[in-house]
Formats: sequence, C-alpha cells, structure tokens
Amino acid sequence: MASSLSAAETYKFQLKSRVLAGQAELQPGNYSIVVDGSIAVLKDKKGKTIEVKAAVQQAAQKPVETEVGMKGDPRKLSSVTPGGTTVRVVFE
Repeated sequence: MASSLSAAETYKFQLKSRVLAGQAELQPGNYSIVVDGSIAVLKDKKGKTIEVKAAVQQAAQKPVETEVGMKGDPRKLSSVTPGGTTVRVVFE
C-alpha cells in the first residue's frame, strides 16, 4: 500500500559506512530525509543535499529504532524505515 509523506515530515538516519544512493556516494554520518513525490531528498550534516528516486511504502510493523537497508556490492542504500513509524522509503 503506497502513501505519501508530507513535505513537513523529516526523518533522520545514520550511516556507519560509505554507501551509494542512486549515483551519489554517501559518507558515514547523520542524514535527514524528506520525500517529495517520487524523489527523496537526503541532507547531510553540512547541508549538502542529494536527490534520489524513491517510493514510499507501508512497513508491516513499526521498528523501535530506524532500520537502514543495504544491498549489493558496492553497498547501495535500499531502504530507510524510521523508528516508531510504518513509513518505509525504498530507493530505486
């Protein structure tokens, strides 16, 4: 079931290692994410933004802590499920 995030909803997550998001390489650190239509805007602590195609889905349950999914080699960001929500942002 698809849903949309309000532009006012910003979620935070942390990366412990370098990963790709779309064609951009993300360094370890803290990020915020906002989804606008089919685009996720990721922002690092320095304010640099990266736009990546994404879809919003409903997670089966609310994780207590934010879950960051990765796949492949090199490691690619595949999803972010913010803790305490049923929102799952899935990256294309």
